[in-house]
Formats: sequence, structure tokens, C-alpha cells
Amino acid sequence: MITVAVAIFVISVVLLVRSGVIEYRFFQAIKLYEPLMWEEIARPNILAQCWALANFEKPVRIESISNPVVINLFYENRKAQIQFVGAFAIFLAVLIVTFRVA
Repeated sequence: MITVAVAIFVISVVLLVRSGVIEYRFFQAIKLYEPLMWEEIARPNILAQCWALANFEKPVRIESISNPVVINLFYENRKAQIQFVGAFAIFLAVLIVTFRVA
């Protein structure tokens, strides 16, 4: 059971890194293809770019995106986030069951 938990943990870490890379690519595409939207969510400096990744007050809306590259990355980003959260939830469930049994 522990090996299953370790395997799911490794998968969760891989999905976390993948999600981070895809999110970075998504925001870089917004910066490149949708500069007006980029100005709305962040000012062009390093601290503001980091804040844009965690900015919950002004989420990116799919209706306001006009570039197909950015739209595709938006959906890819959403899919990667859902996969990571799902894998992490399964990991936690397996850990809970493992420690209850042990």
C-alpha cells in the first residue's frame, strides 16, 4: 500500500511541475498576444508577474480572449490544473486509508 502511495505522490509531483510550466506558458502567451489583457492583470515587472499568477481578484475570462493560441493554452492550463488536483486528492485518500489500516 505504501508503494501505491509513493507512486501516486510521484505522479502528483510530475503533474504539479507540468501544471506550473503550462500556466507559465499561458501567461507568457497572454503577455505576447494579448497585451491589453496583460496590462489589466499585471504591470510589466517581475513582482507583478508573480502576483498575476496568484491574482484571484481579476481572473482571466475566456470571453475576453481573441487569440486562438491563448485560448488553446487556457484550456490546456485548466485541464492540467484539474489533473493535478485530482491526483493530489487520490494521493491524500490513499494516505488516509493506509494510515487507518496500519
